[in-house]
Amino acid sequence: IPIGEKAHKVKIPYELLAKTRLALAAVRGIFNTDGSVYSRYGKKYKNHPRYYKNYAVIQFKMNSKKLIEQIKLILDSVGIKTTKIGQNDNAWVLRITLQKDVDRFIEVFKINHQHHLQRYLRIRNS
Repeated sequence: IPIGEKAHKVKIPYELLAKTRLALAAVRGIFNTDGSVYSRYGKKYKNHPRYYKNYAVIQFKMNSKKLIEQIKLILDSVGIKTTKIGQNDNAWVLRITLQKDVDRFIEVFKINHQHHLQRYLRIRNS
């Protein structure tokens, strides 16, 4: 990979997108390296302290909008709903927040990265 502005230009090659199995593997690999799982929190009302539930959130955050858009299309193709693509700290962000879709993501993409899997299980079983 050449040195330079690759972070803004990186995308999944068409050859991988054309085959479902390879597209799923590409998303799994991207998630393993650049994705995250965290506990969702909320406030009951303004000025109320945060409270935590056993809600997990899957997040992709990167500089390439094209790559985020491709990930969203792949997730849509297997019936996993996501948030709208947004920006945070000059990076593009895509999240899976519905718990049935978080669970489906772990199952469909056969997530086996120990850090992500243990974190997901800890959050969901708390």
